[in-house]
Amino acid sequence: MKTSSQGFTLIELLIVIVIMSALSAIALPAFLSQINKAASREAMVLLSSLMRQEQEYFVENNSFSVSSSSEVKLSTPGLENYQVILDRFDNHQTANGETVSGLRLRAVPQKDSLNYVMGKVWIADDDVQTVLCEADKNGPFMASKTFCPN
Repeated sequence: MKTSSQGFTLIELLIVIVIMSALSAIALPAFLSQINKAASREAMVLLSSLMRQEQEYFVENNSFSVSSSSEVKLSTPGLENYQVILDRFDNHQTANGETVSGLRLRAVPQKDSLNYVMGKVWIADDDVQTVLCEADKNGPFMASKTFCPN
């Protein structure tokens, strides 16, 4: 009598499931990290674009678009992971020790896993200056400075 085995045994299937589970447990955190980096980069691109627009606005009007010290919250379709806030700042220190005033642009994350992004635009030496930084928490991050902490 001839016997032929067809298919896989239960043990073989369980081994394959265990191996696939281990591989996905390794790959999933890396994948989620890349998604968060992409969302953070998207916020940086948006703030960078807004900072260029503010530079142009200042050159044309000799003032920033936000004139008061109150916060302006922007509606940003397509950027649902962040809330963008614009406000004025005064008496902030540049990297070379100069005290300046200008406009602060913040992308505040709506999820704990995302980074904070902040940009600043100010006038120094008759030129419009900018800086764009990213941090993993909203502490004294660029609180009174116009340069990135690290």
